[in-house]
Amino acid sequence: MAGVIDLTDDDEQGLQKDTRLFSLAGYPDARKEERMRVEQAITRLGGRLGRVTNTTTHLITSAPVLNFTFIKACILGAWILSDDYVFASEKAGRFLDEDLFEWTQDNVKNFRHGSLPALSRKARKGTRPEDTYKDLYLILPRELASNDLAKTLRDVLEYGGGHLVTTEATVPFTEDDINHSNGVLYDPRMSPDKPLNDHLSTLPKTHLLVNMITLLDRIKGKDIGPVVPPKMYRPLVSPSANSTPEMYSSL
Repeated sequence: MAGVIDLTDDDEQGLQKDTRLFSLAGYPDARKEERMRVEQAITRLGGRLGRVTNTTTHLITSAPVLNFTFIKACILGAWILSDDYVFASEKAGRFLDEDLFEWTQDNVKNFRHGSLPALSRKARKGTRPEDTYKDLYLILPRELASNDLAKTLRDVLEYGGGHLVTTEATVPFTEDDINHSNGVLYDPRMSPDKPLNDHLSTLPKTHLLVNMITLLDRIKGKDIGPVVPPKMYRPLVSPSANSTPEMYSSL
């Protein structure tokens, strides 16, 4: 009949491949065979596989772990699902609705952020990753810069379009450091340093102390408090998850 295109099975799968991009996480070497089964099932159903990028639509994980990959998927508003979704879809011969397979507080144990996948997916719909933290201009104190948790916080901040003013600031922060920023990237778990803790309490009230909870709350669409633009900031380099710019300059 005129106007109707006869699609082969391969063509129909091609249509799905244009809309579904899967990433996998949480499969250590001991679960390599299980990962391969998941990958093969996704491919048979017409899905594409790759690393988490701005076009990722689904993250499949054997169990949620709060790492950079997981948080990136949350910033993207992607579905974060158990691998039961893939196996059930394979059995049905088509991709099923995701709702019953999303990780939630009810179906995961010993993970305090179980509500994050659903909340972030709804809050981030229609947004751009680089807009998540674009209003944050933060100091990362030098004594914390090499800390593993600080590295994760930094990666998350920069992936979400946030700005690191400097990683060289030491106590007491200079007036330049303060004027070019509106917060400090800091988590009490990163350092028991008393001079630093004491100094943070003297910062202007307009300065936020930004930790993992703060970053996650923003992904969920929660208010993290008033964010006041810095007095004197002009980034020299656009932030990215792959760069480590020292980006502050006087106006």
